[in-house]
Amino acid sequence: VTSVQMKKDGKPLDLKREGSMWTFVDPPLGEAGSDEAPPPEEPKDFHGKPPAPRAPVMSGVKALLEAVKNIRVEDDDDFVPLGKYGLETDKAAMRIDIHAKDEKTETLLIGEKVGDYYYARLSSDDGVMRDDGVMKINAKWLLPIEKAIASPGDIRSKNVASFDAKKVRSEERRVGKECRSR
Repeated sequence: VTSVQMKKDGKPLDLKREGSMWTFVDPPLGEAGSDEAPPPEEPKDFHGKPPAPRAPVMSGVKALLEAVKNIRVEDDDDFVPLGKYGLETDKAAMRIDIHAKDEKTETLLIGEKVGDYYYARLSSDDGVMRDDGVMKINAKWLLPIEKAIASPGDIRSKNVASFDAKKVRSEERRVGKECRSR
């Protein structure tokens, strides 16, 4: 994936990747972070009872892409005959465009919400291949995406230093006068 564009009710979220680093294009919030997994935490010295484990935080571009990847139809009955459902390309309430390295773009159009479901269709599926080009998607699959669009700063990297880890040749850590190099 080289870029992601999302829009809900006219509010955009546009991210672009260069190397392993993601940048906000719209809104222009600067660096969004890396798509690499964070390094494992180094063991901490503690005395007594170990701290309680914390739930993983779902944040960052990688988590957002994972949320898009996890959108699914839960049942065969959730495929419905092709119809409007607010899914016309220029009228969809939400759209997600994923751009790949081969310059292929996949677009998910999301329209009307009925109960706990949204109607959706892929823009490439015009119903010619099958009579059921529209699907019902449970709203829970779209919740992290809606949150990211509503508050894009929440997915921004909180790291102080951002760099492409693949381009690092050496590392030096200093604590007082002590220096460690790798």
